[in-house]
Amino acid sequence: RAARDAHLARRKTPLTGVSEFPNIAEPAPAEAPAPVAGGLPRRRYAQAYEALRDRSDAYLAATGKRPTVVLATIGGMRDYSARVGFAGGALAPGGIDVVEAPADDPAALAAGCDAGAAVACLCSSDPLYSERAVDAAAAVRAAGARSVYLAGRPARDREAGLREAGIDGFMFVGSDILAMLGDVLTESGVSA
Repeated sequence: RAARDAHLARRKTPLTGVSEFPNIAEPAPAEAPAPVAGGLPRRRYAQAYEALRDRSDAYLAATGKRPTVVLATIGGMRDYSARVGFAGGALAPGGIDVVEAPADDPAALAAGCDAGAAVACLCSSDPLYSERAVDAAAAVRAAGARSVYLAGRPARDREAGLREAGIDGFMFVGSDILAMLGDVLTESGVSA
């Protein structure tokens, strides 16, 4: 069960419509029936993701908007589009909206942060991260983001430097997306 849970958290075992390709506008499913008396408790594969989605839904009901992450793009579309798609797909299972803004446009970044985004995620190619991630992290923090993630797995010799430069975490294939979603919701002011 622990191995299965780890695979679900890292999306190695995808759940279509839950951890992969979710529709955050879709209403939550009806409650599952209670377990049979004396039987084992029911555990739904999706229940950890559903709990995060419930948090987002409660926030939506209370504020009229979903928690939002600014996807701060670096370079041209060919440089960032794959990681924007990945980051948006990784955030959606937690009921988290995204807005895109160029990392070199302070006004657009500030507008995204003013729209309620306490968290930003840098999206680009590895070569451009090497050149511009440190400056982009500073720009999104100056625009009001309290936490900064980077879409992609940094090289081992670069991770410490990126963390020192203000990048709080990394989202990549195989990372614990479930834990990251919980952190992003908490950082966005969504209560547990």
